[in-house]
Amino acid sequence: MAKANANINVLFGEESFLLDEYEDAILQATIGNDPSPFDLSVFDLEETPIQTALEDAETLPLMNEQKVILLKHPFFLTSLKPKGAPDHDLDALTQYINNPSPYTVLIFRAGYAKLDERKKLVKQLKKLGTIKEASPLREDELYQWIEQTAKKEGSLIDPGARNALLNRIGPSLRMLREEIRKLSLYGGEQISLEMVENLVPRTLDQNLFALMDDLLQKNATGAIQRYHDLLRQKEEPIKLLLLLASQARAMLQVNELLRKGYGQSQVAKRLKMHPYRVKVISGQLKKAQADFPSMLSDMGRLDVQMKTGKIDKVLGLELFLLKYTGAA
Repeated sequence: MAKANANINVLFGEESFLLDEYEDAILQATIGNDPSPFDLSVFDLEETPIQTALEDAETLPLMNEQKVILLKHPFFLTSLKPKGAPDHDLDALTQYINNPSPYTVLIFRAGYAKLDERKKLVKQLKKLGTIKEASPLREDELYQWIEQTAKKEGSLIDPGARNALLNRIGPSLRMLREEIRKLSLYGGEQISLEMVENLVPRTLDQNLFALMDDLLQKNATGAIQRYHDLLRQKEEPIKLLLLLASQARAMLQVNELLRKGYGQSQVAKRLKMHPYRVKVISGQLKKAQADFPSMLSDMGRLDVQMKTGKIDKVLGLELFLLKYTGAA
């Protein structure tokens, strides 16, 4: 079996934060923290033919022993073909991969869910290059990632604090990292549940998950209180209605697939939804059901009434919440 060449790197997957981390690690190892403009070339392969990048790859670096060429959107590694994309000389690329320049590090940044394993070029890259996948993390992986990130910041995070942080922020690694940095600065060596509850606000997405949960649980008091909290945060009722409709639509889709016997991981792939979001929705559906088609129909009518001024926006959404919590 051929040894993977560190000068040929393929980063693929839809978790952009992990792609950034993998890319930064290669850049740091190759050209350091403060590279000159001559050390890094970036090509968008939806606009520039690969031949141009390969010519650059064969050119000696000016300021360092090595240089990096970052290749964005290498769609030819998938089954995609964007309109207006240039023609790529993939034979020339194949030849280069077989005999890469020793002073050039290639990074294919492929922000796609998967590569087309049937393609000869993909097989060649998997055989000769270094491949890193950046897929959305499962719940257990998210917990592990939170603990490891806190440790990098010099802190240990309590299990309860870890769970509460994920519940408040959701699966966004970028936002989780920023909150962990903040908590680490505040708490030092230990991050507690109390710190998370006092210092970490819920994201809008997580507030909407909680609001939908109030609707499903017929919790009128909780729903109205959460709605008024969002209004105090200057959120617009029409925007909130549209986001709630998106949430209801997602729940309807997840519910239909679960009833057909799909597993949660299959649902996530089918709907192109984060696995953690599917898990949360599945948990909500187990606790209570709703007539989502009727709810979406009422949301559509309310949207028109609010936009045409037939009902006050703030009052209209409040009446909707009261109706679906059984208080009206």
